[in-house]
Amino acid sequence: MKNLKRQLSHPLILTGLVLFIAFSCKKDETITKKDPVITWASPADITAGTLLSISQLNATADVAGSFVYTPDIGTALTTGMNKELEVAFTPTDASHYNPVSKTVKINVLAKKDPVLSWANPTDISFGTLLSSTQLNATADVAGTFVYTPAEGTKLNEGANQNLKVDFTPADLANYNTTSKTVTINVTAPIPLTVTDADGNVYQTITIGTQTWMLENLKTTKFNDGTDIPLVTLGTDWAALTTPAFCWYKNDAGNYGPICGGLYNWYAVNTGKLCPKGWHVPSEDEWTELETYLTFNAFNFDGTTAGNKYAKSLAASALWDPSIVVGAVGNPDYPAKQNASHFTAVPAGCRTVEGVYYYYTFYAFWWSSTLSDANNVWDRGLYSHSNYVARSSYGFRNGFSVRCLKD
Repeated sequence: MKNLKRQLSHPLILTGLVLFIAFSCKKDETITKKDPVITWASPADITAGTLLSISQLNATADVAGSFVYTPDIGTALTTGMNKELEVAFTPTDASHYNPVSKTVKINVLAKKDPVLSWANPTDISFGTLLSSTQLNATADVAGTFVYTPAEGTKLNEGANQNLKVDFTPADLANYNTTSKTVTINVTAPIPLTVTDADGNVYQTITIGTQTWMLENLKTTKFNDGTDIPLVTLGTDWAALTTPAFCWYKNDAGNYGPICGGLYNWYAVNTGKLCPKGWHVPSEDEWTELETYLTFNAFNFDGTTAGNKYAKSLAASALWDPSIVVGAVGNPDYPAKQNASHFTAVPAGCRTVEGVYYYYTFYAFWWSSTLSDANNVWDRGLYSHSNYVARSSYGFRNGFSVRCLKD
């Protein structure tokens, strides 16, 4: 019996020992997760229109994971103070770390308007090109200025004409684009004058870069003081091969003061007809005038280049409206224009046969440029046409002369 009990007790003891060891070694599966530490300071102020970027949405964590921002990158916030920005952080190690979030605040400031300083410019006379003297706006911040009309523009006569500047600040993040308008008065041309060898005084006008006499030449002397032969008889005129001039219908008193003299090409070709420092314009110089008046509008109703050019030249009660469709009231009537102040008069001409024609209907002016061996380019303005004619005529014609400053 004693042996039997002893044998039975050993297995029981062994089993209990095994169970004790087994339960003593069982793993504890209960783990406490941690909250990641998010670092994110309130961003610096921004201005309205600034899109959120990593400059503002720049949270960090002490463990790996992903960030989701509300509002997200690329959002433009409205103006206001203490706008909330939130980040939701999801840790990569979800077994040991909890998802967390953090909120900061940002101020969204309104953009500022730059302060533009620009006083109304002093009056200018017609023919003065706009420059930095008039277009001289300043701003309290750096940026660029764009003027309308631009520098180099010649304004028409008139009071209170608008000049505008559009300003683009260099710092568009904090400043708005802005503009300012001032007004300027453009007065009648300053009456500069030139005197010929006879002592006749002529008004002048600057058109583009050229300075013209406002009147047809009426000198009886070359600029060296020698007389220009006056030829009255038609037969004598028709036979000329030397310099000469005449008055329309040989009437200096009635035609000379307004129309000036009529000179043949031989007088022009001496190079001494205009006052010193002035000359008879070349074909190219006439073309320069035409080009300038074509592309610098003077508030015309006409749509063609020739129409603009012709209308800008003519002004005189002498222009005969009898063959103009619609007569004087018609806006296409050249004598009602003169926007350029060239002030053309219909002085007529004397033909190679010595006959006077076209007073009150036509104006003819010599150029100094030959078109071929026997003819010279000229310009003509007609009361029945809206165009300035470029023609070629022989040496013995008697035409008006407009002098151009050297």
